[in-house]
Amino acid sequence: MKKKIILKKIKRLIKDDSKPINEVLDYWTSPSDTNLPEDYIQGEEKSKYLFEKIKYFDKNMKIVELGCNVGRNLDYLHVNGFNCLSGIEISSKALEKFEEIYKNTYNVVSTYNTSIEKFFKEHNIEIDLLFTMAVLEHIHTDSEWIFEKMVSQAKIILTIEEEHSISWRHFPRNYKNIFEKLGMKQISFEKCGNIKGFHNGFVFRLFEKPPKLIRSNNLKNSV
Repeated sequence: MKKKIILKKIKRLIKDDSKPINEVLDYWTSPSDTNLPEDYIQGEEKSKYLFEKIKYFDKNMKIVELGCNVGRNLDYLHVNGFNCLSGIEISSKALEKFEEIYKNTYNVVSTYNTSIEKFFKEHNIEIDLLFTMAVLEHIHTDSEWIFEKMVSQAKIILTIEEEHSISWRHFPRNYKNIFEKLGMKQISFEKCGNIKGFHNGFVFRLFEKPPKLIRSNNLKNSV
């Protein structure tokens, strides 16, 4: 896996199809092709898959989604009993669609209309479960510092990400390598290409913070 990613990065250097971070962020602020907000309303199977992975978790735990788009995942979790939900989304049009399509859920979810980078620069909060679905794959290499922020603020991290594709807005990574190096422990893993809406490059991973790291972060946050 590591060799494949290295080869892809070499290919990128030769092809030079990367773009600066500001162009990538501008694109996701107002996408103009197949990534329009309305494209994300469909996909209940993906939201159900997410729910099945956490359905036995405490329904009152503080859950944050990075890149919630139109809120389909958050709505599915809310309808199925989760009560303390937040979403970060860079596209204001996506959040407008969230309010329009899932109004009842929108009214009880905390939303932040900002980039993930800006959110972590401005907020230092304790999160029980932080999850992403097809979002970290779009985080520019210049923004990889957010992974450490995720670990410092979340007890549990869940990723459902495409780990292999490469383009000017796709950045291949092995998230087990990333989060375990930062102190998390992967406790569950599954390839999810057989789920409708995901292709073979998608991988589900669940990470848990060891008690020692939780205590260390609590002490740091209390200073």
